[in-house]
Amino acid sequence: MSRRIYQAINQIKNLKGVEVYVDMISFVPIYEFEIEKKIFSKKNHNEVPKGFELKKNIHIKYTSYAQLDEFINILSKEEIYDLVKVDYFANNLDNVKKELTDKAKQMLQDKIKSYETIIGKSFGNAEKCMVEGHKVVYPAQMYDSYQAFHSSSLKLNKSGNINQADKSTTLYYQSITDKDFDFVINPIIIFEPVIQVVYEIRLTADCEKGEKALKYMLITPNGEVKNLSIDK
Repeated sequence: MSRRIYQAINQIKNLKGVEVYVDMISFVPIYEFEIEKKIFSKKNHNEVPKGFELKKNIHIKYTSYAQLDEFINILSKEEIYDLVKVDYFANNLDNVKKELTDKAKQMLQDKIKSYETIIGKSFGNAEKCMVEGHKVVYPAQMYDSYQAFHSSSLKLNKSGNINQADKSTTLYYQSITDKDFDFVINPIIIFEPVIQVVYEIRLTADCEKGEKALKYMLITPNGEVKNLSIDK
């Protein structure tokens, strides 16, 4: 195993921008049953050590999605299989979130001005409530499964058994669609798995609660102050 891993790692390290780390995850004994024969009693099946099992994980850090095929070709030649998972990482998420936030807030301000012009009323004194938040969606969360096959109908004159074949399940990537958003930065034209960042901001304004009722008072010649009730 060590020889195969060493040869594979040396080839992978020659690729551009690749880092490799080998992690030992288990080293456990393997047992088997040994039959102990007895003349006047039943046979005993004793569990005895047979050998050991060694498992290692190979972690590969890379920057180009196309390199994954190269890794698989190199590893399969050394009889190293079982792709466990692919993790995605972005080191500029804070900048992406800030860009989304700034553009969304500017768009919200423009919408407020537009609504004020349409209804002829300012929201400046209205009671407001704002809710906002970011959501980061990774490709591993966006895969759906399906089975593609066509089965023929079978008419039997006599009773018989029908043995159906196993149908394989396939996965496909389904990204977040653009239609439900006011704007999209870097829209996905080709559906390559990517990290998607969503920013949502909601603003509610209650103009009635925000308006302060005006009080009218009358001072009489005698110096008394009286409240006046004036219907609007």
